Amino acid sequence: MFSNRWNGLLVLGIICLSPMAHAQSIVNGTFDTFVPNNGTGGGWTSDNIDLHGGWADYGNHSTSFILNAGGELNSDPTISQDVSGFTLGKTYHLTGDYASYSPSYGTIDTLSFGVSVNGVLVGAFARPFADFTHNDIYKSFDVDFVAPASTLTISLSGERGDDSSFFIDNIAVAPVITTVTPEPGSLALLLGAGTMGGTLLIKRRRK
Repeated sequence: MFSNRWNGLLVLGIICLSPMAHAQSIVNGTFDTFVPNNGTGGGWTSDNIDLHGGWADYGNHSTSFILNAGGELNSDPTISQDVSGFTLGKTYHLTGDYASYSPSYGTIDTLSFGVSVNGVLVGAFARPFADFTHNDIYKSFDVDFVAPASTLTISLSGERGDDSSFFIDNIAVAPVITTVTPEPGSLALLLGAGTMGGTLLIKRRRK
């Protein structure tokens, strides 16, 4: 049987645990499986990808995907995935790695790498610095967003505003976990309740 101390800690632990909203994991977020250009496969759908872009099995991350469209206007290279299991109104954390591809094109000042949820831009980033001999020096990105529905389309795009293209890898999404800490008065009440419960149990057993 639990001691009085453990009774109080058990009640406190139950109160402090916050509900976790579990979203389905990103499929093939590391691009270990082939993803076709301008089609659907390997968990992703890609659009506006030219012959120099697409799935790649070389570079610092071994396998990745290159967002490249040759700089055409109004045709940003994009890769997207529908993800289910979100809880409406909950906050989620989207992370990944990205690197410059063909750094002689575009600029380092434009927020040319974009992250969108259901077509709404939730994050925009300038390309990582790279010289002309090492164009796959990766940098991490992360954005938080509030889920507007249970199934969402997550999209990553390049060449937004200029001709900067990108390697992408290690795409993942997870709920933002928050904990609720009881106020001092509530904490004392909970601990007292645990102690009283243990005392009453002992007295009943003695009878």
